[in-house]
Amino acid sequence: MPTTVPPINTFNSMKGLRPPMDEISVLNSNVGSVEAEGLRVSDDAKRLALRCMRGEISFDEAVRRIIADA
Repeated sequence: MPTTVPPINTFNSMKGLRPPMDEISVLNSNVGSVEAEGLRVSDDAKRLALRCMRGEISFDEAVRRIIADA
């Protein structure tokens, strides 16, 4: 008896529908959300966030540097 494989519903799956956002797009999206609330994100904080996303520094280190510069 042949085995039948049920069809896979990919309609609700985001995978394959669009490529994942690159780091700059993620950063810009989040900065835009913060600035929409009336807060300003410095260029230094943006650079730290990007380094953190790339794994160059830890999240804790990035936060420590932001607090130290405040």
